[in-house]
Amino acid sequence: MAAVGYVTGDPNKVDVSSVGEVGGPAGPLDASGLIPSAQIPGGGDGGGPSLAGTVTSETSYGAAASAGSASTASRGDHTHGTPALASSAPGNSAVGDTAAVGTATTPARADHVHGRESFGSVTAQTAFGASSNSGSASTPARSDHVHGTPAAPTAASVGADPAGTSAAAVTTHAAASDPHGDRADAASKYVKLAGGSVIIIPEGDNSTQALAIRLPTGDRTGLGAPDTFGVYVNTGTALGPTWTRTGYLNEYGMPRVISIADNQTPFRVKQHSASQSANLTDWTDINNVALAWVDGAGRVRAANLGRTLPFSLPGTLATATGKARLYNDTGTTLTIRSVRASAGTAPTGSAIVVDVNKNGATIFTTQANRPAIAAGATTSGKVTNMDINTLADGDYLSVDLDQVGSTVAGSDLVVQVEVY
Repeated sequence: MAAVGYVTGDPNKVDVSSVGEVGGPAGPLDASGLIPSAQIPGGGDGGGPSLAGTVTSETSYGAAASAGSASTASRGDHTHGTPALASSAPGNSAVGDTAAVGTATTPARADHVHGRESFGSVTAQTAFGASSNSGSASTPARSDHVHGTPAAPTAASVGADPAGTSAAAVTTHAAASDPHGDRADAASKYVKLAGGSVIIIPEGDNSTQALAIRLPTGDRTGLGAPDTFGVYVNTGTALGPTWTRTGYLNEYGMPRVISIADNQTPFRVKQHSASQSANLTDWTDINNVALAWVDGAGRVRAANLGRTLPFSLPGTLATATGKARLYNDTGTTLTIRSVRASAGTAPTGSAIVVDVNKNGATIFTTQANRPAIAAGATTSGKVTNMDINTLADGDYLSVDLDQVGSTVAGSDLVVQVEVY
């Protein structure tokens, strides 16, 4: 309705000063300054909507908006209410909690406190050898926490000898011939830092090498490989050494010897005694058969070394006992290598048979092995199956002609004895 008496302003508002005046709302206001309901058009007895005696509560979150359908009017001082503040304390947090929206229908107070998990105790680490562990505690550690450390070692805990009493024991130990007491000749079983060192195969061990040097396969020379092992002598001075190589194993492990000076013997083999019977050195074939050697008396022996002792019988042959003698005056024992008989004229009818004697006794104890020139032949060939083949210093050889050809005797006989 249009306000009466308004010149300016909102024509839809009622000027309170006009309440009770002619053309204005009925008056007066009640004690609270409100228009009595009886004076409101349509109120009470005016035909308008009745005032509501209830109100819709809005004390929880999530209420949907609604225009409403009530036919009553709300009272001017009505309230819908508001959600209540939480009355219970919030839950405590803990390490590892996950985020959550929550299900509570009450708001939290502005000064609320969730509370925190308590500080945990510290695991001591005061001993060596502790293993790592990720732990399972749900409490945090204080920022100034300390795990502790192992105690500082003492002389006793590490076996130290601060008083120096072990020095005498070490000296005694080092000077002992068998300091460990559990092995014979212990001092020579280890390589020393100074002085002579010996490597010994343990007693009773017949299969283990004392020292083995194993070289890789391939052409080590082509790869410029160094010697496997070398021996060097200082030909200079202690302060200005000059190391001269005198012996070594080459890149293939084969021994080599170098004379250190013109008046020095680079290689020497010594007899065990004057009765040495085995050779001092051997040069053999792949089957270890000697090709050349130096025997126990120092004599060089080889297939191409030796001497021939000849016996000759010129003219037509006739059986005879040998009177000519050839003595061994070399000062050492000789070995008979072979015997051969040859004739200028071949025998016919039967063979020529000769015998060789040492000091008057045959060296062919097995007489069938005597050298024989067959009828029509001129040589017996080389005979090597003598029963006696040594000729000591001072011994002599002689030759007997035991048989001649029965038709033609043969002539100009030569018997050669090869010795070395």
